[in-house]
Amino acid sequence: MAVITLDDIQTGIKKDQGLKIVLHGPAGIGKSTYGSQFPDPIFFDLEGSLTNIDVPHFDLRGKTFDECMDALRLLLKEHAYKTLVLDTVDWMETKVHEQVCQKMGVSNISDPEYGRGYAHALTMWKEWLDACEIIKERKGMNIVFLAHSKQGQVQDPMYGTYNRHTLKCRDKVSEIIVEWSDIVLFAEMKVYLDEKKSGFSKATVAHGGQRIVHTQGKPAFVAKCRFDIPEELEMGYSHLKDAIDGKH
Repeated sequence: MAVITLDDIQTGIKKDQGLKIVLHGPAGIGKSTYGSQFPDPIFFDLEGSLTNIDVPHFDLRGKTFDECMDALRLLLKEHAYKTLVLDTVDWMETKVHEQVCQKMGVSNISDPEYGRGYAHALTMWKEWLDACEIIKERKGMNIVFLAHSKQGQVQDPMYGTYNRHTLKCRDKVSEIIVEWSDIVLFAEMKVYLDEKKSGFSKATVAHGGQRIVHTQGKPAFVAKCRFDIPEELEMGYSHLKDAIDGKH
């Protein structure tokens, strides 16, 4: 057994490794376009969202989780790609559940007693994250997960119950993905509300349309960032890169 000594202490910042980034938001906000803007991306297309985006990709629709894992392992070989984009987390969860059902001989992942189906699915997700981590470390690639958002209720002992936008997957899966990531972005269309008077009545009119990403979590949505960057950024990879590089 190797003995750890003071000589094993490491210093410095590892600048040659990529980032682990999650972007979630509503359908049609531009998540796939955002992913395509990262350096030299290779997409894992699970939902067929690349109709109007010309980008290298594995078409993994109709493939199993194991086949997706086989495609992931291919990235350990020599290649020129710098970013892996998973499109999307929620469709990957479907593949995970399908494989759990096939292996356990059930028709629904909730059928096994004591939550064993969901526990097995969580183990598979951890294997996927571990494999992505190895690719990031060995190949220096960015790992980008795209996800649809869902609204879920949060029961906070201090502030009561409220709604929150989070990743469209089971809560425990969302938790481990968020914990694993360096950056979690929530994308939305920024809307401004104006109050218009007409005679004795008032009406609220919404206008705007700028697409933005939030970098810090709020009660209304899940987000986080391990870098000191603005809480809101215009949507686009270049804006995120400039912010991280201190140019924003």
